[in-house]
Amino acid sequence: MRKGSVDYDIIEQIMEAIARTRVYEQSFEDGTSDLTANNATQTVQSAEVYSGSYALQVTIPAGQTGYVETPVRPVSPNQQVTFAFAHKEDANITDVKLIVVWYRTNMHELATEEFTLDVTDTWKPEDRTVTAPKKAAYMALRIQATAGASDGNVYIDDITIDLIGQIFRVDGAGQIKVADTDLLEALLDNVKGAWRLGVKDLTVNSDEILNIASGEEFAVNNLMINGRMRVKGVLDICGDLDVVGKLDVIGEVNVGV
Repeated sequence: MRKGSVDYDIIEQIMEAIARTRVYEQSFEDGTSDLTANNATQTVQSAEVYSGSYALQVTIPAGQTGYVETPVRPVSPNQQVTFAFAHKEDANITDVKLIVVWYRTNMHELATEEFTLDVTDTWKPEDRTVTAPKKAAYMALRIQATAGASDGNVYIDDITIDLIGQIFRVDGAGQIKVADTDLLEALLDNVKGAWRLGVKDLTVNSDEILNIASGEEFAVNNLMINGRMRVKGVLDICGDLDVVGKLDVIGEVNVGV
């Protein structure tokens, strides 16, 4: 590109990358909930709502702590994620927290971020923007509360999770790797997580040795090993693994993630 000239294709790529992509939305308007409850019961009801006709009521047993958690959604390491929801509590709730749960590719918990919220008897919208830690592959939102001497209720409505932009990989020449699948379409279709875009099939030939060093994470789609592969770090395989040669594993190999 000449100095002073404008490459509109690159600008369009950048604008697409910084756009927010909604990966989760729950308004309970169909009368159901896809959240999971732990030491709590959840009921979609119409008496207390923030918007629309329905909201979620989460009941915590007296003197105990419980939570509900959204389904997991894919993220890229170091990617920004913004989320929002509305909540209110009855007089028996003494504490309410929002916990962002980060998961590895194998769905083991990696880390959490905790935000203490105001206990309020009127609907209060909340929003936060966080950055996914290194090695994060998935995330979920956990809304946790503690009840006092009697059972307490938390009401939740209009939960959204948005990915901000997209993490692009570049080759040795600094060129952006573009996936065969369209970026926005793949994000919306949740194709093995947006961070896997650009990951290709790989064949290790019979005369080759491929090493993944300790501390490194490497992702492929389908992997065929005719030669030898040594894994001291982390190897994520989205599709199929076929080993004709030899695979030495000291670190971690996740298949079908």
